[in-house]
Amino acid sequence: MLTLTAPCKLNLCLYVTGKRPDGFHNLQSVFTPLSFGDTMSFASGAMAGLKASMALSDSAESDYYAKIDAQGHRVKESPGAALAQAFMPGHELSQFDTENGIELTATQPLGIKLQDNLIYRAARLLQESTGQKFEVAIGIKKRIPMGGGLGGGSSNAATTLLALNQMFKLGLTIDQLAELGAQLGSDVPFFVYGTNALVEGRGEIITPIDLPEQYFLVVTPQVHVSTKDVFCDPELKSHYSAPRSHEAVLSEPFGNDLVPVVTKKFCEIGHTLERLVKYGRPAMSGSGASCFVACSSQEAAQAAFAEVTQHNLNLGCGYSVFVAHSMSPSATIAALAQ
Repeated sequence: MLTLTAPCKLNLCLYVTGKRPDGFHNLQSVFTPLSFGDTMSFASGAMAGLKASMALSDSAESDYYAKIDAQGHRVKESPGAALAQAFMPGHELSQFDTENGIELTATQPLGIKLQDNLIYRAARLLQESTGQKFEVAIGIKKRIPMGGGLGGGSSNAATTLLALNQMFKLGLTIDQLAELGAQLGSDVPFFVYGTNALVEGRGEIITPIDLPEQYFLVVTPQVHVSTKDVFCDPELKSHYSAPRSHEAVLSEPFGNDLVPVVTKKFCEIGHTLERLVKYGRPAMSGSGASCFVACSSQEAAQAAFAEVTQHNLNLGCGYSVFVAHSMSPSATIAALAQ
């Protein structure tokens, strides 16, 4: 039985340096893993589903995580139904592939077919690449906002690769896992390595870097940004950056070339950046919708959290907010190393 935090990440900066012949864009970005994330559990053998569900029900919530509705009221998370029942056939929170021995349950409906879920795809990719037909039950408690630019799906996939490789003694190296992860998504290799990094190309060029630990206040307005639509916007070309040296990326004030395009489409994200100015220099992670400020201390971040949860930010929509610190190596890597 294995229970892990699948961490989110922040893009501290994001520069678009041009379009590639394959239709994708070349990027330069600084990624940092955070201490905040989803809880994932992995169990094999008899009663695997029950074990995985009980691990989720026992996982602790952060004191500095909240959801706020459009009227500015804090949303109370409803106590989950007994998660053991979620593994019963036909339950809306459970999905099964009995032929390949993979079960997936969640504390809330994930809204996609099992075969399209990156967690399931990661497990199947390991089975296919190693030729081993292990049986596993995987549980997940989602907290990372979906479609928020925090890499939640990629982190879930990477955590699955790392956990199952260790649990079933598959013997794949970290580089081999990263190569498999690249088949699932551009950000998955970063989460497999789990360190602060300068990320380039489509995400396949990963250079580990040293960064000081920082505390962040992260606010995600409840709007869904399509990354594909942002990169297909013809206006983006006017915001391209010239490629920078590694030294320049790390020494200059961070920026994000996607902000003008995204805030033009989503005024809620523009409002979020405006509201965060009082707490520091606001920035947007990836293509949004999550925005953040680096705070001078843990206490400053917690004080800012108290304000934005007690006083409506008036974004025109609901939002989630949390405090987290950068963590390199990531929580997943640190836990598996013990």
